[in-house]
Amino acid sequence: LIHWGSDGRSSLGPDGKRQAKVLFICTHGGATVAVQDNIDTQKLTEVGVLLFSSPSLKGSSLDNSFRQGICSIWSSVGTEGVVLVHMGSDIADERAHAVAKAVLENIVAERTIILDTSSKFVVPDATGSIVRYLQTEASANSAGEGAGCEGLETGLVLGGLSAALLTAAQLRSRHAVLYVGLSAEPSEAANQWQWRNSR
Repeated sequence: LIHWGSDGRSSLGPDGKRQAKVLFICTHGGATVAVQDNIDTQKLTEVGVLLFSSPSLKGSSLDNSFRQGICSIWSSVGTEGVVLVHMGSDIADERAHAVAKAVLENIVAERTIILDTSSKFVVPDATGSIVRYLQTEASANSAGEGAGCEGLETGLVLGGLSAALLTAAQLRSRHAVLYVGLSAEPSEAANQWQWRNSR
């Protein structure tokens, strides 16, 4: 599922896997938009692409720009060991576990940080951070993760690619954290969580 460019192939280990100190995975939507708005691709080198659907085959020339419809893999220039997976295409729920497996089996990182957003969960009358996090057991056993935000409340269940990635990391005993940006919306039911039905 992963096509490595020449720069990517040169960094693979004898086992064909890419080692990283930190792996950032930005899921399609608000997370990828935030990356596109705040990261200069001139400080990154595109080293590969995920090939799992026809849109991913279009424009996969490994040029230095984020492209819609392309799920690309980047390496930081000047900061050794930092890899970014930019999901420029939405992943269907039924393919999420296969994609998560492909990413985590081919990129072995000391720390994995997954970035996602959700409009289904609403924080009424939020005044502070509306970022919540979930982490694997390996991450929970080390200090420093989740600083500045709260854990995702019990009873709120995430699905799709981000959940599949966190599950895959847990099964591999990886140090991984999922950060989710939630929606803020005024409501009379302050301090209570609400579920916004998809329409």
